[in-house]
Amino acid sequence: MRMSIQAGDTLTFAQIKKYIDFLREGGAIQYFKTAKQRLETALVVATLEDELSLVGMGVLKARYPEYNAKIAERSGWPLSPHKREIGYIAVAPAARGRGFSNEIVRRLLDFDDRVFATTSNPAMMRTFRNLGFQREGHEWESKEGATLSLWMKGK
Repeated sequence: MRMSIQAGDTLTFAQIKKYIDFLREGGAIQYFKTAKQRLETALVVATLEDELSLVGMGVLKARYPEYNAKIAERSGWPLSPHKREIGYIAVAPAARGRGFSNEIVRRLLDFDDRVFATTSNPAMMRTFRNLGFQREGHEWESKEGATLSLWMKGK
């Protein structure tokens, strides 16, 4: 396995398309336009690849104070507008259960360890808990009907 790190503003159109397709297949995104913007402006895009294909990925997103305010309101937790979000974490179905999400998140934390994440996925909740994130605030329902929770690292 090979981990690659790239700034969002250096991604090619082909890479963005490949990553969006991967995230969509993994259920990590719902909205193409938002995902494209978040990838293009990301501080870091981490990808894990074997010799044949993309195995996993994650993103340390740019700061979005307006988005942070919405998450603070929905979760009932005072989220700083300056925190970055870790997200778009996905692992190929055939590679799940082997610790790759831990490896990806750990690598993203090398760039900023005072971050937040939101998830409805029990496996990601375990990953965040294992890496020292704390669940904060209360759960809320997404537009798609998923029950989301807020996870904080390095308050």
